[in-house]
Amino acid sequence: ETTAPPEVETTAPPEVETTAPPEEETTTPPPVETPASILVSLQTEVDEQLHSKEYQWVNALLAFVFGAVLVWDGEVTFRWVVIGVVFLLAAVLAMSEVSTFLALDETSTIRHVVGVEVGALAAYAAWTGIDGVMLVVGALLGGFVAFGLQGKLVAMGLTVLSENKGAIVAFYSAVVLLSIALSKRKKLGSGLAVLSAGIGGSLVTSAISWAVTTCYLSGYLGFLDSVFKQGLSAVGGGAWIDFLTLLLSSESQDKGLFLDSAYNFSFGGEVYRLDRVVGCCFWFVLFAIGARSQLKRAKALAGGVAQAREGLRRALLLGDEGHAEE
Repeated sequence: ETTAPPEVETTAPPEVETTAPPEEETTTPPPVETPASILVSLQTEVDEQLHSKEYQWVNALLAFVFGAVLVWDGEVTFRWVVIGVVFLLAAVLAMSEVSTFLALDETSTIRHVVGVEVGALAAYAAWTGIDGVMLVVGALLGGFVAFGLQGKLVAMGLTVLSENKGAIVAFYSAVVLLSIALSKRKKLGSGLAVLSAGIGGSLVTSAISWAVTTCYLSGYLGFLDSVFKQGLSAVGGGAWIDFLTLLLSSESQDKGLFLDSAYNFSFGGEVYRLDRVVGCCFWFVLFAIGARSQLKRAKALAGGVAQAREGLRRALLLGDEGHAEE
């Protein structure tokens, strides 16, 4: 009898747990909004508001009123126009933010109430510190002047203002500082009169162009078809800001009664759009009338102030002589 040897019990080694530990949940912070992106967002919001179909008549009416006032007496009302611009920018930005935060649509009453509240607060702050705001306006005007001068000087051969960054910064800084200094010393009276007449003329012209085009497309000016027998545009409408852009830039999209009509003409290889030609001519007439009127008024006011100072000086001198005799 043979007995089999007992089986040797083998125990498998314990399994090593190979489960990967859970990954730590990482939350990516939202990107920091840079000043450049803030300005782009503000520009986008303002552009959306200006192109909103619901309030185009309000935009055109405000442009006409502010423009007429600027053409007639811009030196007195320019500060109020600045305050109005501050109100509009603050209101638009506030409406955009509250719409995003509370998920409101464009027709929400809450959205408009918040916009008016924030705009009014910003306008009041600008009014209480209007001297500081006007210095900022003077700096902005200096920047626009520097930009225009840079293009002219570069075209005349001063290429350093387009190639050397240090020279560009120094040039802009000098012009802006000069503009701020003139603004602080109240020496921009004549320049402000000319500037306000130009701005006001463009606002009035664009508002009238928008109104005439809109009325024609709505069927209220049908008699124009018998006057312009070669045909007028039936699709030349748009937002008021588009009509203003047409005046300011020759590269902008055409808007108006003569869009793609036979009345557009060519001269010297360039195509001239009659909508812009007529608008610029009317703008120039308003500018010339307004600038002449305001400069004449400013000159008379300066003469009256000089006479008053001279009279006060003589009165003081006579008073001193009388005390000396006593």
